[in-house]
Formats: sequence, C-alpha cells, structure tokens
Amino acid sequence: MIFKGESVLEDIKITMLDDAKTRNLIYEEEVKDILVKNFDNQLIGRKLKEVDVQLIEEVLDMNPFIKEADVYISATNVLHIRIDQRKPMLRLVDTRGVNFYMDEEGYRLPLSKNYTCRVPVVTGYIPVPEYVYLFNNEDIFQQLYTLGKAIREDDFIRALIEQIDVNVRNEITLIPKLGTAKIIFGEIEDVDNKFFKLKRYYKKGLPYAGWDKYKSINLSYDNLVFCKRA
Repeated sequence: MIFKGESVLEDIKITMLDDAKTRNLIYEEEVKDILVKNFDNQLIGRKLKEVDVQLIEEVLDMNPFIKEADVYISATNVLHIRIDQRKPMLRLVDTRGVNFYMDEEGYRLPLSKNYTCRVPVVTGYIPVPEYVYLFNNEDIFQQLYTLGKAIREDDFIRALIEQIDVNVRNEITLIPKLGTAKIIFGEIEDVDNKFFKLKRYYKKGLPYAGWDKYKSINLSYDNLVFCKRA
C-alpha cells in the first residue's frame, strides 16, 4: 500500500483566468519557465510530500504581472495552478522617460513584452516612483489613481480620453481621441461633477458647435464649461 504523500506528481495544469484586457501580459509558457527556473524542472515525478504548494504560490506571486496564484494538488495527482493577472489602468511616463503601468490596485507594473494595453497615457511632470506600491510615493499617484478609476468606470469617458498631461502644479489637461480641443480639467478634485459637465457638453453642446470650433474646454469653473475658440 502506497500512502498519498509517497505517490508522485503526474502532471501540471495551468489555467490563465481569462480577461480580454490582461490575458496577454504573461503567457502560460512564461509561467512554466518560472517553475523550471525555480524548481529545476523536477516537479513532475516528485513525491507529493515534497511538493511545497505554498512555496510555489509565493514564487509565482513575485512576478509583477501576477496578482494571485492559486495552487493545489488534485486527487488525481495533478498540480493545478490558476493565475489571476493584474489589470493595468493607466500607463505613465515619468520624468526620466521611463514607461510603466499603474494597475487597478495602485501597483506599478513594467510594460509587457507580449501586449500593449489600451489605457490612457499619463505624461508631463510625473515623479520617479521609489516604491512598487504607488500610494507610498508622491500624492500625485493617489490623485491619478482617483482620476484613472473614474475614467475606467465610465464607458463614455473611457472611450473619449486618450492622454492625461500633468503640469508642475499637479493640474490636469486631458487629450481626447476625437477633435482638436484640449480638456482643461484643473486639479484632481470634484471628479464626478467635472465628468458630468463634460459629458453634457459632448452630448448637447458639441452637435451645435462642431468638433473644431474650440481649442480648449475648461471644466475648472463651478457649474460651468468654458470653451475657448480656435
């Protein structure tokens, strides 16, 4: 009679949780490469009592694109690995010209060699982050997180905004995908109301004014959208 712990690992099955926004940041083959690098390609055939599931999870969680790895061994002696990837929300370019993502939890991610996420690009006066968790850096990252989340949660605004530019006073200018008018957002405050005004302008004012009549749309005034002629 062979005790369960004395039987050997028969196979490894990796499941990448499907998300159209992030599924290509890291591939299944790259997860396998991580296992080979850290466990000498000797997991299959190893006795189950020697397979450290918690250590495998910890190793995989160190990858910047992996939000969480869920690892377990089934009754059929198969090591199951479920990978939940991080979801980029903004792409930032710091003052050195280095690109990185901010994800939905406020973490800094490198760019992926596999896929470029279609998220708003943040340019201008972006300090160089010292910590991976961006909330531990300058306040501007927390403010950009608030703005990025508001953009992501609104289908109309998400389809509209292509670029976010930050000046030295942390004031924001938004660059839309359509038209020539820049959107002067001002400080990152009263975000929902500013986007409400912007949507109302695009839906009600724009059909009369046309795409090229104004060179700027200013949202920084209370209860007012101020447009400057081109």
